[in-house]
Amino acid sequence: MENIQEQEVLIARNNETGQVGAVVGQNPDGTPQMADAKTAKLSDLVKFNKGQNPLEAFISNFVRQAKNPSLFGFFKLPADRYDAIAPAMADLIQDPASNGEMLKPYEVDVKSAAQSQEQTPAEATAQKSETPEEKPAAETKMSPIDPNRIDWDTIEKEWGITRSQLEDSGALKQMVYNHKSPQLFTVTPSFGGERFEAEARLSFRSNPDGTYSLIPHFVKNEPKLELPFMGHEFTKEESHYVCIRLADGALNGGCLPPCR
Repeated sequence: MENIQEQEVLIARNNETGQVGAVVGQNPDGTPQMADAKTAKLSDLVKFNKGQNPLEAFISNFVRQAKNPSLFGFFKLPADRYDAIAPAMADLIQDPASNGEMLKPYEVDVKSAAQSQEQTPAEATAQKSETPEEKPAAETKMSPIDPNRIDWDTIEKEWGITRSQLEDSGALKQMVYNHKSPQLFTVTPSFGGERFEAEARLSFRSNPDGTYSLIPHFVKNEPKLELPFMGHEFTKEESHYVCIRLADGALNGGCLPPCR
């Protein structure tokens, strides 16, 4: 019988598309096979014994085979806490720059693995030849997002934000260039069947089908996680994840139960 207390699982992020998913395998090219971290079952995930070689082997194989190792970031979670913290963790990983301090203890150092690989002269030449090809990709990010490819219906349903709000405020003009909104908006996410209000700056994220979704960047205030909520006392790990994405207005002096 598996002892999941001694195991870890991985959540990966495609740094180009923003796609986040739990690792369920590895493709022939070394890239991770991913499933939705919020719905994937623990039994479907690749599990690694803590501090042992399989995790290192997985990352090393990824670095060795992937044409651009920096395309993906990896974060490890304790398997026995996956169901409780993976949904919130997935939201944090959507914006690793803003949540860097929170994610740092769980980030897998892919750069060190890359440096440890023995590099042949041919490989070095190949890497140099790839560098100029990466520049056009960076330049394409300056092209504005087509507002008609934004999933406005889902955004209004999930966050209470409409296209007219962003257009009338002038925020949309900046957001279509992959910038955050210059001002805060009140979003109304639903958790556990209840709606809450929170203040957040907004940006867009590309989806695999070519559409765009909304990503809120919540105002972060320190919640009082030392106090029990609905009879539940938060562990140290849960305090890192469960409520960091909610603004002070959504917390209302307490905290939401873990996302399921």
